[in-house]
Amino acid sequence: PGCPDGPATAVLRPTDFALGTDGIPGRVTRAVYLGADLHLHVAPDGGGPEIGVLARDAANAPNTGDRVVLSYDPAAVHLMAGAA
Repeated sequence: PGCPDGPATAVLRPTDFALGTDGIPGRVTRAVYLGADLHLHVAPDGGGPEIGVLARDAANAPNTGDRVVLSYDPAAVHLMAGAA
């Protein structure tokens, strides 16, 4: 497996994202409690679909409207041939 030739779409699973300090900046649009965890919906500053991320420490998680940065491991990126 390698990088496809031509246009490609980078894909990450929602479980690949975490709150961090380096990555994709955005704003929390919704926060939904799932037991002890908090599922955040984040609108990326650069546009595109909302990204879901699980905040394991719900007591210290951001609120709706807060600015956040979503980090991810670059090794987790999957490339799919063709543009989205």
